[in-house]
Amino acid sequence: IRDDIVCTIGTVNLDYRSLFLHFENNSVFYKSKILNDLKADYLSTQEKCTERTVDNMKYSFVKFMIEGVLRIFAPLCSIMADLLKGEMMIKEETVKEVLKFRDDRNWKQFHNPKDMAISISLEANELLEIFQWSGSDTYPEGCDEKIEEELADVLIYALMMADRCNLDTDEIILKKLKRNARKYPLK
Repeated sequence: IRDDIVCTIGTVNLDYRSLFLHFENNSVFYKSKILNDLKADYLSTQEKCTERTVDNMKYSFVKFMIEGVLRIFAPLCSIMADLLKGEMMIKEETVKEVLKFRDDRNWKQFHNPKDMAISISLEANELLEIFQWSGSDTYPEGCDEKIEEELADVLIYALMMADRCNLDTDEIILKKLKRNARKYPLK
């Protein structure tokens, strides 16, 4: 929201991928009746937000990104149920296959935490893009294969990042679930 005259909403970045590969777009509202509603919604949402600064961040950037990705995908996966039943979300042999695929191509040298976090975010956005314009439909028909593909990309990057940062995925997920249980106790 620039002022009370112009507002833009959308996902487009001014880059080749956004404009020509994903055909992302923005809507621009000029002197529209909806501007006041959009501004009120934005300001209401902003009041509920907490500014992230170096001073109020308690976690390292890597842990922050991993936890953020896990929070995003918790509703899409049955992570909690599987862990509570004592089952692993991803089998050890699957993790080994992911790392072998990476190592066979000598890609580990390029997998620093910053670039891995960026890749996770990009893949998560590709997953989110499937639901763009789906209206009230929370599970668009005919998208199972695309959801599967993008979710797999996110999980693969998350596994490679965990390996690069020497993090045990089961351990960090269980630790996060314990924190969440304290933060959101059963009523």
